[in-house]
Amino acid sequence: KHGGVIRDTLGCGQGAWPIGGTTIMGLGNPRMEWSDVPDGVLHPKTILLESIRGTADYTNPMGIPMMFPIYRFHNGYTGKCFALGHSIGIIPEKRAKKGHPEPGDFAVLIGGPTGRDGLHGATVSSDSMTNKTAIVDAAHVQIGHPIEERKFMEVIPVLRDNDCLRAITDLGAAGLSSAAGEMGQDTGVWINLAWVPLKTEGMRPWEIWISESQERMLLCIPPEKHKEAMKILEKYEVPAAIIGKFTNTGRCQV
Repeated sequence: KHGGVIRDTLGCGQGAWPIGGTTIMGLGNPRMEWSDVPDGVLHPKTILLESIRGTADYTNPMGIPMMFPIYRFHNGYTGKCFALGHSIGIIPEKRAKKGHPEPGDFAVLIGGPTGRDGLHGATVSSDSMTNKTAIVDAAHVQIGHPIEERKFMEVIPVLRDNDCLRAITDLGAAGLSSAAGEMGQDTGVWINLAWVPLKTEGMRPWEIWISESQERMLLCIPPEKHKEAMKILEKYEVPAAIIGKFTNTGRCQV
């Protein structure tokens, strides 16, 4: 949850700087007897300890303080826990509004490579769960890499303040399909999936299109700022690839 909400802050307006986070969780009784745990369900104590470790392993490497955590216990959360994360950031007032692409702008994907992890992540997390969820839907689990995110957390304000960003958005639920589709909804967008850097061989086009692999952001960069933006990204060791451009067709072409 933390990687995703931090990217929400980074994608706010034309890029905000995260300064803190919170976590709220509803869990079953961590002191319950194993015999009372339903088949196929992790013990609430395991979920509690791993959730605390997960929070530390993600926010601490990024240097983002956890402002307050709240954990509440109720037997109604034994089968499926409730997990909510927040990220708080600051941004110059003139950069607080969402930017809008213009025809001819480049669509640039930055951060980690794309893989099969995270396929259908949003739909599975919102669906009902059974004792077979962990086996059948294992591909929906996203693999976190906070150090990769820390790097583009550093570079985004630099790109923003050098007027290299026309617009920016995170890649969350439904991956590129949502990010590129929403960003180009007023103009049109053309994406070449063959240009998307992959970490898994043999991915089908639809898998690349909806993968929810972590640590990725989509940038809209004006052509005249492309060279400057790429130099800045290289300086901060942030992988970047042009994967398409914004058009005037009013269509999402893939």
